[in-house]
Amino acid sequence: MAKIGSASRTSAWRGYSFVAVVMALATMLVVASLLAHQAAGERDAATRQLRATQQVLSATSELEIQLLQAVRGQRGYLLTGDRMFLQPFEKARPQIAGRLEQLEIATRGDAPRHEMVGEIRDKSNLLLQDLSDTIANQADGDHDGAVDRTAIADGRRRIESVSASIMQFEQSERELLESRLASANAAAAETENYQYSLTLVGFLLLALGISVLVSLKRAVRRESEIRNELRRIAATDELTGLANRREFLAALDRAVAGAKRRRAPLAVAMLDIDHFKRINDTFGHPAGDAVLRRVALTAVDIVRAEDLVGRLGGEEFAVILPAAPAQSAFDVCERLRLAVQSSDLELETGSPISVTLSTGIAALGPHDTAESLLARADQALYDAKNGGRDRVLLAA
Repeated sequence: MAKIGSASRTSAWRGYSFVAVVMALATMLVVASLLAHQAAGERDAATRQLRATQQVLSATSELEIQLLQAVRGQRGYLLTGDRMFLQPFEKARPQIAGRLEQLEIATRGDAPRHEMVGEIRDKSNLLLQDLSDTIANQADGDHDGAVDRTAIADGRRRIESVSASIMQFEQSERELLESRLASANAAAAETENYQYSLTLVGFLLLALGISVLVSLKRAVRRESEIRNELRRIAATDELTGLANRREFLAALDRAVAGAKRRRAPLAVAMLDIDHFKRINDTFGHPAGDAVLRRVALTAVDIVRAEDLVGRLGGEEFAVILPAAPAQSAFDVCERLRLAVQSSDLELETGSPISVTLSTGIAALGPHDTAESLLARADQALYDAKNGGRDRVLLAA
């Protein structure tokens, strides 16, 4: 009887143990499912935030370009007195309004970010009003007054103030995205740790753990891809794969500092596709995009390995040529001009597209900053276009 009682107690203990193990297993599986669901939710939120950040960064980048276009049009009109040069200004105004509206829509419901967009709008409108007043002075025949207004330091400070507000807003967008990615990573890490401990439960749990681990690894890999994609988007132009304006300007700052430290030569070239608007109007924007990609590929193929090619926006490109005196930079850009001129680009219909480049080059001087060096190259480009296009000019 004692043996029967003992066996009965042992059987009951085993039964209770089995039930406990099953309940523990079921509990762990439920917890694992909840963690996986949380990680998936965080991953989806990070993906949505990535798309939203891409749209916002694209809008702010285009806004900066259009503001610069407006300034360029105003200055071209002041220099020439020809209203034809106001076209960039007139085209930029609705584009600026559209980008500001896009930013306001994107930040609706987020008071701090919406307030930052409002600050950007106010500063942009003040800048446009200054430009309009200057243009009005010129149109009324008060050229001296227009020039005086342009020379006032407040104008430059307003441009810099708008740029600073845009940079601050972009930084807040990146921080928001990084916070979302951090939450997704934390959720993924928590799930991973739990799944590793889950594999110790037993043979059956091991099979389940492997299945969950595969899903987890896929989630971790996806998070890594999102981070890598974010870094790539932040540094490259989507259409051409070249360094974008922000990355190019940062690289130029580093190149100028390095050249001055080593007392080495440095040159910067600004390139512009001639009559690009005519290409878009005649053949359509897909053809224009094909031309931009072809010029980008040709530039990367022609320039030296140590040179950096970037797209500043629209049809404007730029090249940093380290350790290159003015004549060497001229030779490189001339080869590029001839290569683009002789490139065979055809539409799907077989119609050929003729493409030429105008280029301005500036060599680093002892008192140059990255900004002044780029401005001198831009002026040389402006002179090249006014001098008949399809040519390379060195800045004075």
